[in-house]
Amino acid sequence: GFLARAKGIPALELYRLAQRKNRKLVLCGHSLGGA
Repeated sequence: GFLARAKGIPALELYRLAQRKNRKLVLCGHSLGGA
């Protein structure tokens, strides 16, 4: 899941990669992480 990957990779790193590759992932990930 997203949380599982977040544990292995820094949140900032995921945020930057997602923001560059897919803004959709940023919206979904940010929603899950924020909530």
